[in-house]
Amino acid sequence: MVYADEYKCLIQSGEARIGLLHLSNRHYYIARENYSQPLNIFLVDAYKGHRKLWIIMIIVYCALALFATVQAYLTTHLEDGRNLTSYNNYLIFRQSFLHLMNYQDIYLKFKYEYWDVFKYTPTFALFMYPFAVFPVIPGLLLWNLVNVVSVIVGLNNISLLTTKQKSFILLFALVEIATSIQNEQSNALVTGLIICAFALMEKRKLFFAVGLIVFVVYVKLLGAAVLIMFAFYPRFWRAVAYAFSWSIIFLLLPLLVIRPDQLIFLYGRWVEILNDDLAGTGGLSVMTVMRSWLSLDFQIVYIQIAGMIALCMPLLFWKRFSDVQARLLFLSSILVWIVIFNHKAESPSFVIAVIGVIIWYVISVKSRVNTTLLILCFVFTQLSATDLFPRNLRNGFFEEYAVKALPCVLIWIKMNIDILNFLRGRQIFPQLNHQQSS
Repeated sequence: MVYADEYKCLIQSGEARIGLLHLSNRHYYIARENYSQPLNIFLVDAYKGHRKLWIIMIIVYCALALFATVQAYLTTHLEDGRNLTSYNNYLIFRQSFLHLMNYQDIYLKFKYEYWDVFKYTPTFALFMYPFAVFPVIPGLLLWNLVNVVSVIVGLNNISLLTTKQKSFILLFALVEIATSIQNEQSNALVTGLIICAFALMEKRKLFFAVGLIVFVVYVKLLGAAVLIMFAFYPRFWRAVAYAFSWSIIFLLLPLLVIRPDQLIFLYGRWVEILNDDLAGTGGLSVMTVMRSWLSLDFQIVYIQIAGMIALCMPLLFWKRFSDVQARLLFLSSILVWIVIFNHKAESPSFVIAVIGVIIWYVISVKSRVNTTLLILCFVFTQLSATDLFPRNLRNGFFEEYAVKALPCVLIWIKMNIDILNFLRGRQIFPQLNHQQSS
């Protein structure tokens, strides 16, 4: 992000050719053509007051991470001689590394350490090392900070968005971010890594972009959907080769601390866990929405395959996605898809979808339909899991009818309509005033 008073420095540097596109009194687009890279569009935020708002939101997010940590520590209690914590998910993640190091079956129930079981890959267990070396509470704080900072870093590196838009995204997603880190989940981290990967794709740094996405796959399998975005960028087959290489690296990385036979055993157990999960009822997903609202009950895998086909349809027109706004819209669609087609989606998972929703909103032409959908998302996706609604309503009607998922399903359909309209040549993004000077 560069400011208007840096124009002369950029021009005098001789590194780039600058063209100025006047938009308003506060914002400018700069077309910067670096001779070693393709033409890129960078947004200049000439109003520095928006930068202050961005800094305030960063402080709020870091304070939220600290608050969630303190809250979890203070609400821990003893029951039947067991220390029942409010940071159980973090304990599952943290202890998985210790169990890995001790050659234990990391997928067993360790009822005197935590409840529930570890359901992630051995690679994810290894990556908990930086947190496991600290005492539990400092490690929990670090974990929460990493989750929120990853989202901040990802948004900060999307040059298309103004500082005001980035701040609005953080503000709108605040409730969902809080839900995620209060449950010590990895969803905010997954969101941040996906957005960072998109920013790296836009900078043509494919090797590192692919690495981030493959790591996301080792955390959430449905994150593999992001890989299809490489169809919109040059050197697609090189990206495929990178994906294969990174997959092997992450697959074998636990060999740094365990023997090959133990690693094979653990991946076998992981597959068993995944098979058990397939027997789920549908979670807060499209499947539950279809069953409860439309009385349509299909096998989960069939609906997921249909959803993947629908998601991939725009790839038939990959040449039309030379517009960075269109690629960002498609990324938003993927972020929502990852959640609503996840048959095990829970309330903390929706931070991924909500950030996809708000990115779609800020880059699209404002309309009553879009604004109405955004309000529905805020009220029923974000607030439906809070104490603003009675507990019996939350645990009854809202859960049975997947009310939290419904606005995201409707918005994902609207996103696909927008993509279709874009492919048909209609204007779905805000018009720019192209009065170019140099």
